Amino acid sequence: MDTAKTFELCATFGLPSTPQSEATRVKINAMYENWQHGAGRTCFTRDPIDPALYPATYPTPKPAPSVIPL
Repeated sequence: MDTAKTFELCATFGLPSTPQSEATRVKINAMYENWQHGAGRTCFTRDPIDPALYPATYPTPKPAPSVIPL
């Protein structure tokens, strides 16, 4: 794993996850990623998102005009 390309995903949870809940274990490429968390702020360190596995399915946003026509 190249730590220079990893990222953190952080969130603040009101409640802890349920132990061994299927919702906290996501199977990705034949391995499970653990999403279990306590109440409060939690950060998960993840590998980079592989665009071959998760291609962008949304259009590229266009820049907003600098002057709005009247």
